Amino acid sequence: MARFWPVELWRWLNGHSVHGPLFGKKYRVIKSLYSFDGKRRADVCKFAWDKTYLLESDWDEQSTWVPRHDGKMVGPFDNPSAAEQFIVATDWFNGLD
Repeated sequence: MARFWPVELWRWLNGHSVHGPLFGKKYRVIKSLYSFDGKRRADVCKFAWDKTYLLESDWDEQSTWVPRHDGKMVGPFDNPSAAEQFIVATDWFNGLD
């Protein structure tokens, strides 16, 4: 009897995933951090397997948040505090880049 694999799983097993390794995984947003001028936002996202990532976004003049890095998350971090300490120290978050 033949066994059929979903295409996404097959590509992931072969190292040719269409999406990143976090695609489709569930997480919760612990907090959203905003820059002093309100033009940058970083969502602190906690995944079920206990790692934390950041989702960075820029405010555009169209009244929408545009994800940085094509929507790819930054991390992993060991905990939400480490992620927060990292992002508030970046030039991007402080408007210096």
